[in-house]
Amino acid sequence: MKLWVVGHAYVAELAHGKLQALAALPEIDLTLLVPTAWRTALGLVPLSAPPAPPYRIVPSRLFRNGRIGAHVYRDGMRALRRARPDVVQAEVEPWSLAALQCALAAPAARLVIFTWENLEAPLRRASRAVERFVLRRAALVIAGSEAARRRIARRGVGADRIAVLPQLGVDPDRYAKRDRDAARSRLGLTPPVIGYIGRLVPEKGVDVLVEATAPLDARVLLVGDGASRGALEARVSAWPRGKARFVGAVTDTDVPEYLAALDALVLPSRTTATWAEQFGHVLIEAMAAGVPVVGSSSGAIPDVVGDAGIIVPEGDAAALRRALETLLADPALRARLSERGQDRVQAHYAHAVVARELAALYRRLAPA
Repeated sequence: MKLWVVGHAYVAELAHGKLQALAALPEIDLTLLVPTAWRTALGLVPLSAPPAPPYRIVPSRLFRNGRIGAHVYRDGMRALRRARPDVVQAEVEPWSLAALQCALAAPAARLVIFTWENLEAPLRRASRAVERFVLRRAALVIAGSEAARRRIARRGVGADRIAVLPQLGVDPDRYAKRDRDAARSRLGLTPPVIGYIGRLVPEKGVDVLVEATAPLDARVLLVGDGASRGALEARVSAWPRGKARFVGAVTDTDVPEYLAALDALVLPSRTTATWAEQFGHVLIEAMAAGVPVVGSSSGAIPDVVGDAGIIVPEGDAAALRRALETLLADPALRARLSERGQDRVQAHYAHAVVARELAALYRRLAPA
């Protein structure tokens, strides 16, 4: 089966784990069409691919780089058209111009669209028209969450053309068997340690975590950067020295070392009028590392965590504080959640699992 995957997520080398697992399957002949760089709020991220990947990579420049709905591939679509693939998996929103490009460039291919969109955000008339066309053309839509599935179903896509899968999994071996004491020593932290890893922006609710942990006898490790950092640093300025530690943005490859230092990972996201947590990849990274997770009720977090963590109402600092107090006071609970988290990752989120489920979906699309 000749498969092309198109998406900007793969500018990061870590995201290629799923592709490597797909390419290892004997029936898959894989090509990746990926931007040469992707612009984020923290700057331009250049393409970083693994050495000697077992699949072809077609890099492309973009028009309107960094704009989810408006970016356009300048190169690569001709190669896609010439390749005549059996399946094109476009990991872009169905209302985006990139999705339209993929639908038009390979009209004979079975088009698979991946979507994270889990809220009914207003779309311009042109975007609505693109979405209608792309969804009519799509043989399958993969939703990253149940809320995203419901949104696509409301667009008239039948249940037989929708599946729910994460976009990216994890490599459990990358996170396992880290030395917690050594990680804490390198960071100058003493237990217990509560951590957050991600963007420091209002919708991530890190201020709720700060409020919740203010009275706790615990260190708070904040890994990431963003517009809220200054305000958060001001809020903890009166805390005892060493209680809060801001690390700033780190590379994906460094995340396991920070996870290894934690007794608990918190994702306190809050829903806004235009955003709800779409997945929370750091949750499955923490679970793979055996770190108990506490998440808010925003968006997909409860579905991702399942019974392998603790869920608290979003925006409720008192509830978060109580959950953390319970978790830190109960080693047996931490051990149970650690084991459940690792089991959940092996069952649902390992790269090999995601790749096998994708391959099964592709086979379902194959002509009789």
